[in-house]
Amino acid sequence: MAKLIFEGNVYSSQTEETVLETLLRENLDVPYGCQAGHCQTCMMRSLDKTPPAITQVGLKESLKAKNYFLPCICHPEDDMEIVRPDEIGNTFESKVIAKEILSQEIVQLILQYEGEMDFYAGQFVNLIRPDGVTRAYSIANPPGKEN
Repeated sequence: MAKLIFEGNVYSSQTEETVLETLLRENLDVPYGCQAGHCQTCMMRSLDKTPPAITQVGLKESLKAKNYFLPCICHPEDDMEIVRPDEIGNTFESKVIAKEILSQEIVQLILQYEGEMDFYAGQFVNLIRPDGVTRAYSIANPPGKEN
């Protein structure tokens, strides 16, 4: 049974429980989606050790190097100190400046944001409303200088 240090508190994981399952069992408000390592909504960072490679599948090399991992597929073998990604500058504010319904299942959103966002067509972003509701959106266009 591993101990998880998260936001100044210590939580004990149960046998066969993932990091995400431990945090949810403790009624912590953490974002998550698919719970299978695909959507990356639950991504966190380990502060004290490199997470198992299986928990970093699909992450960019730059994120792997900074010990980011997917808690939904991480069965901790040792104690871990973890933080949310937004605590270390992995998020930015944006504003929806246009919305168009293209079909019954497709909505086009145009976002306005400062700086640059590194992405590839086909990846997705998680948009978080001020009330905490989170939705994943696929990126349909290639990156451009006009943001």
